[in-house]
Amino acid sequence: MFKKILIWVVCLLLLFNGCSSQQPVKTEATLTATAGHEAPRASSENSDAIYLKADAPIEDRVTDLLSRMSLEEKIGQMVQAEASYIQPEEVAMHYVGSVMSGGGHAPGDKTASAWQNMIVQYQRAAGSTKLRIPIFYGVDAIHGMAKFREAVVFPHQSGIGAIGDLALVEKVGQETAKQMLMCGVTWDFSPSVSVVEDIRWGRTYESFGEDSKHVVLLSTAYMKGLHSLNVMATPKHFFGDGAVEWDTGLCGYHLDKGNFNPKSDIELKEQLAPYK
Repeated sequence: MFKKILIWVVCLLLLFNGCSSQQPVKTEATLTATAGHEAPRASSENSDAIYLKADAPIEDRVTDLLSRMSLEEKIGQMVQAEASYIQPEEVAMHYVGSVMSGGGHAPGDKTASAWQNMIVQYQRAAGSTKLRIPIFYGVDAIHGMAKFREAVVFPHQSGIGAIGDLALVEKVGQETAKQMLMCGVTWDFSPSVSVVEDIRWGRTYESFGEDSKHVVLLSTAYMKGLHSLNVMATPKHFFGDGAVEWDTGLCGYHLDKGNFNPKSDIELKEQLAPYK
């Protein structure tokens, strides 16, 4: 699992070093997103490191990077902190691998430039460490990057699911990705791939619907839209979350974060299908 995480880290290093063989999408959004992001520079002690060589095989780069990491650095890379509770200097101090903006967090006046400036500070702090491993920055852009002033806010997934237009859903993913990149964000905690069985669940509006095949098609189209601009998607929340039993939820909720006990193999396969 950790090796997979390091593969993503090396890929991000490749992006910041500007050595990727894939040409970036030439949009105003991507140009804005990269403004001020300084490429990690190797210190003299690791200037010849394999993990910094863009033409080296990914597995070799990961193995080399792991061999150079202390236990503290490995632990730090597996930590994700909410931006309200961590300062850039703490990212460097603890080798933190990811920072996120939770549901209510947005910087300053919530403009794209305010987002960029905040994330640049975190990236510069990460780049000041010995190995110069950049962070991942994530947000809940589940119906558009609805955390800055100029955002296009799309209907929630239940509304998009009612339309059922795969091409349109992919375009929604693309536009969301563009606006995330305008803010300097490269990781979306979306889409929600829940297959809802009980509409009393408070998160029903976050799902594409109650038909497993429908959810598979629409969530895949949405992810294609995000990935087309190199924004990472995150199918969520957890397997079976749309089919939990009544009165098993946490924190006083009847359904949310409750227990999933499949009644048949068919139900099990339907809930698992979107995640697969």
